[in-house]
Amino acid sequence: YWPSLRLLARLATPWIDHFLIAGEEVEEVYCKQLGVHPYRITRYVYIVDPERFTPPAEEVRGKMRVDRHIPADAIVITLINRLAPEKGLSFALEGIALMIAELPQATRARVKVLIAGDGPLRTQVEADIVRYSLDSVCMLWGEADPTDVTMLLGLSDIFLYSGTRGTNYSMAVLEAMAAACAVVASISP
Repeated sequence: YWPSLRLLARLATPWIDHFLIAGEEVEEVYCKQLGVHPYRITRYVYIVDPERFTPPAEEVRGKMRVDRHIPADAIVITLINRLAPEKGLSFALEGIALMIAELPQATRARVKVLIAGDGPLRTQVEADIVRYSLDSVCMLWGEADPTDVTMLLGLSDIFLYSGTRGTNYSMAVLEAMAAACAVVASISP
């Protein structure tokens, strides 16, 4: 698969007049690996509508949680991404298990983890949840449409981004920040 993609990229690149890309990482690949001159590249930035992600009032947030069988006083950690290898969910679940083990019992009992998304690793994610004894902590939401994303971020305290490759930053991280979630992420994929 990857050799075929590399070959197709090398064949197509000379015929493309201009490239519209999102980040330095992608620009570097085009320039260094495919020989694209920087004047053929335009970079764009992600834009988030902060009004769409305005955090709900505390009583509304509590009701949103209770309606979804989450205690109003829970500490909600949310991951929203495709369940695919590059999203680093195995690292995230192991880290969550290690973190929970270090918490005092009263705090540990309040932690809830929402994992929204679907993809080829769903079975593996389910197995990892059981393996790390997180079945009482984690809820698999399934695929989330844009309305779900806004709602999930609105009821969350912490957003966890565990992607292992990307374009230097994630739209999901920017949306979580706009929703006033604390963000746990790395600048190194």
